[in-house]
Amino acid sequence: MDNQPKLDDRVYHLRHGHYLSVPEQPVVLHVMDPQDDTPFHTHDFNEIAIVLRGTGIHYLKQESWPVSAGDVFVLEGSLPHAYRNVTDFAVANLIYMPEYLAPLFAPLRSLPGFHTLFILEPAYRQQHNFRSRLHLTGGDFVQAERFVDAIRREQEMAQPGVHPAVVHYFMLLVIHLCRCYEQHDNSDAASLIRLSNVISYLERCYMEDIRISDLARKACLSKGAFHRAFRKATGVSPIAYLNQLRIRHACNYLRTSDKSITDIGFEVGFQDSNYFCRQFRKIMTITPSQYRSIYRKEI
Repeated sequence: MDNQPKLDDRVYHLRHGHYLSVPEQPVVLHVMDPQDDTPFHTHDFNEIAIVLRGTGIHYLKQESWPVSAGDVFVLEGSLPHAYRNVTDFAVANLIYMPEYLAPLFAPLRSLPGFHTLFILEPAYRQQHNFRSRLHLTGGDFVQAERFVDAIRREQEMAQPGVHPAVVHYFMLLVIHLCRCYEQHDNSDAASLIRLSNVISYLERCYMEDIRISDLARKACLSKGAFHRAFRKATGVSPIAYLNQLRIRHACNYLRTSDKSITDIGFEVGFQDSNYFCRQFRKIMTITPSQYRSIYRKEI
């Protein structure tokens, strides 16, 4: 391909301090209109890219894919990427610091589209040759543009309360994108959406008696294939993910209730109190009693 960039030592690194002031400003919109060809660059933040107009080639490390108006994809900042061969190209970049948005993202983890957009599509992007990306058309694209315009207006007016207002419209945009992914009729994304449904099921029903064989059936995969796909997507096995999820909820009970440790273990899905305590110590590095004691001393 003409003008194909080479990934070499000349990779620019962008820092969030140039765009954001955290924690009070965890999100900012940066619209490139027009978006010209760019050198390879990395950054210490993540971004949701929404192609507003035109066409181009997006390079991610040594891979490249054509992008066009309506394409939506999440970029993890440490991966070198660039745009080249652009034609009448415009991109809305929603720049955010994931660690500061974690509390707001937590309720969205029950949405299958959330896992597809933020975890599965990026993890399988190379394997699926970018075919599993979210592509917005018609009213879905128009609605996304409206949210982008609302964020842009807030930033331009810069009135008191601008930062929470921007976060508000950003979250509405994220919910919209998640819902669009769930309704996506792209056959290449179907396997990711099925896996997303499984992860969302775990988020909602972690306290139930869950069998890996049942999860594999939900994903329409063999047990072995499900294990491999799940680990590739999340970095851990299904059992480890479930235990982490249960321990996270156990921590909340330990902070907010006077229930016994045994009762909390049963409440979050552990059928054996000793196993619950072992898993808690493995994940949190302290016992449930110590965790409760430390938290109550802090408050």
